[in-house]
Amino acid sequence: MSKLRFHVVDFTSEMDGYPAEELNVHGPNTKGWQSDKFTTYPQEIVIELDDGEARLSQIQILSHQSKISSKIEIFIGQGSTYQTAKYKRLGYLTLDPNEKTDFKARELKTVYIDHIGSFIRFVIHKSYVNQYNYFNQVGIIAINLMGSEMVKSSNGLKSFPPVVNNPLNDLSIDMNLDPQTTLKLRQLSEAKAKAVATEDYITAKKIKSIENDLKELGSRLSQLEIEKRSAVESEDYDQAKSIKDEMDALRSEIDHKISTINVPGITDYRPLPIKSNHEDYKPNSARQTLSKPTRVIKDVDDIPVGGNYSSENKDYSSPLSNRKQYDESEDIAIHNNVDNNLDSTRPIKPKANLQYDDTDTNIDNNAYSNNNEERFPPGQHPLEGIDNYADLPAPEQLIGKSKEIAETTGIVGLIGEYRARCLFSKTWSLRDAVLTYVYKQLRSSKYDKTPGIYEAFPALASISKVSVDDKMQAVFLNGITVLEEILSAAKRAKLSKSVAGPLMEPVLSVLIEKLADTNIRIQNGAKKGIDLFVNSPIISTNIIANHTLKPLLSKYQSNWKFVLSRIKLLIDVVSVIGIGNNTGYTAENILNFVKNLNGFAHGTGEVRDASKDLTVLIHKYIDIDVILPYLSSLRKLQLDEYYAAFGSENTSNNNNNKPKENANTVTTPKANNKSPNTNKQPNNKQNKDNNKTNNNITNNQSTNNPTNPSNDKQDEISDFTICMFCGESDKSWNEDALDLHYWKSCPLLTPCPACAQVVEIAGLPEHLLDECEHKSDYVPCEVTGLAIRKNEMNDWQNSNNCKPPPENCIYCPLCLSSVEDSDEAWKQHLVRGCPLNTRIQQ
Repeated sequence: MSKLRFHVVDFTSEMDGYPAEELNVHGPNTKGWQSDKFTTYPQEIVIELDDGEARLSQIQILSHQSKISSKIEIFIGQGSTYQTAKYKRLGYLTLDPNEKTDFKARELKTVYIDHIGSFIRFVIHKSYVNQYNYFNQVGIIAINLMGSEMVKSSNGLKSFPPVVNNPLNDLSIDMNLDPQTTLKLRQLSEAKAKAVATEDYITAKKIKSIENDLKELGSRLSQLEIEKRSAVESEDYDQAKSIKDEMDALRSEIDHKISTINVPGITDYRPLPIKSNHEDYKPNSARQTLSKPTRVIKDVDDIPVGGNYSSENKDYSSPLSNRKQYDESEDIAIHNNVDNNLDSTRPIKPKANLQYDDTDTNIDNNAYSNNNEERFPPGQHPLEGIDNYADLPAPEQLIGKSKEIAETTGIVGLIGEYRARCLFSKTWSLRDAVLTYVYKQLRSSKYDKTPGIYEAFPALASISKVSVDDKMQAVFLNGITVLEEILSAAKRAKLSKSVAGPLMEPVLSVLIEKLADTNIRIQNGAKKGIDLFVNSPIISTNIIANHTLKPLLSKYQSNWKFVLSRIKLLIDVVSVIGIGNNTGYTAENILNFVKNLNGFAHGTGEVRDASKDLTVLIHKYIDIDVILPYLSSLRKLQLDEYYAAFGSENTSNNNNNKPKENANTVTTPKANNKSPNTNKQPNNKQNKDNNKTNNNITNNQSTNNPTNPSNDKQDEISDFTICMFCGESDKSWNEDALDLHYWKSCPLLTPCPACAQVVEIAGLPEHLLDECEHKSDYVPCEVTGLAIRKNEMNDWQNSNNCKPPPENCIYCPLCLSSVEDSDEAWKQHLVRGCPLNTRIQQ
């Protein structure tokens, strides 16, 4: 997979010092593009491939750390110029607000596509609001395109070489290594690939032997370049000269290492058989130039992505508004990620693990390097005593933000530099191993004596924060075990709440977010971690209340799973510590929290039920008159359900804030974990059965005995081996396999055509009208009960499809066929009869 060279041909605005032309180069010194201050949205950037049409396989976007767009749409175009090209919408991607990193890391998004074109258009939507983005700007540090260039045969036919992945083409390499070294690494990589293709394994081995060394030297050169520029800016020319001499020595070392191997086209300076993607060349004279004047890039050491084109004969007469508009009528699917006939309004699915440059605002300082040559005397390895420690690779060096955290919080001082590197390593087995080491030290009370828990606690709290924030399940669960030992050690040392609480707050915050994770084991681990906080005497209940009642971000409020997890958390916590008496909880702040989430009248039944359970629990402490004002928006039938629930409980007031004997019994989640769309149906015929396709769930899961752990465990296992929607079962399934079945195979589920969320087909109309982030684009059809796009409603009403369904029938949202209103008929239709259900074998 080659890096595709490109140049910016159009943009809506740019800020002085951060021109759009900065996107034409990749390198540690790249500043990137930023929109103008207080600009209008959306912003647009159009780039053109320098070598004409190509088959694009991958797009990478490195966002600014604080000037972050909330959404970026991607279009691909074909044509002779960007103004006349016809564009097709591929989808959109969203970026994280970056609050968790305190705006000191940059998000690198990678999306996979399979489309042919010569122009890429980015529509960049409004920025997130934060304290560092004073002027409501958006910024992109770099864009990287990968794919295969078009090849024309002698008879004029177009073809594209097969795509071969090369890790050195990744954007993170360009941004973290010295540009000259990066170029040489890519040349070596191409030479190695050719050697392998010709079975010249000796040459391939020689090249491999020096690649890691070159990466380390390139990383050091990148850091020195930053230091040199800083010295020049401060007019410390002696320091600048010293740094330059060191850089020259490193470059000489690189050349010497390369000269020790005999590689055609590298050591003899003959042209390589394979063309470099970054050699200088002259671009096509007919290509379009920027529609606005831009600045010449002065960082001559940066790797060019586009060519060195002239600024003469530029056409500035083409305003953005005169461009031909893109065509949104065709649905574009993302290659290999989702079904091919999803609507183009779905988001582009990013790489499974999002990448972050692990840096502060000076991101260009950083690179990753491995040192696999580290040796220790027998019995003195830092991971001695950990299972299979000898088989583990050496950890990378500490860099950027990781280095700052490890040093300033005392992690290095507590566990040593090598183990600190393991904790921040990209290799999960190293992270897991060092947590096991810390667990053993805590278990044996070694930290109690030296250096003492009071002195070690800041470092231990930071280790806990890093572990529970880990994306790898095994590391996260090991982190929960370490957390338990940390709190136990703090209890033994009798640390005060004022000391322990503030240091452990970030850990609690992460655990609360993890409650909404789709992985059931991570959910359970997060629950266990929060229980440790709730039952710990060194953690103030006010801290717990502050975090559990913290308002959800707007993006989480629209996700019913986040809302449900937070309300269930309140049930668990209040059942243990009660309300009032300096617990941090009052009836008012809890009920206001639920009301602000619309929990009492939420569109999802599980959220409504959890809100009712929490309200009944609150009723144990306060009079019903305090609760009723919060239920004023409920319909009479819903209100009657609350009265019935209150009546089934002991409604006498309990003013001593100590829960009654049965107050710790919390209503267990229903076995039906279906999409919210099953709580109501789009028309009066469908209201007949609010639990369609739920028989398989109730027959295989039990919620009547929440106090029996063995039954709970058996139920959890059955969750993994049977689909609660279609009833398909497979004893080899685990939770990941079941999730994959939901995502790709279950015939009763489908991706929403507007937002791509997987929902039940039966509830698709209701989802589009009530839950979808694009619900404003849809209106209900009163005749059929289906959800119709606003701009298509008139045509729909005049069509033959807009007619009432036959008696005792409902319409299928996919194929519009009428189906008998019964569970068996509905399931038979979706599994075998629906011609537009892409998840069944036709």
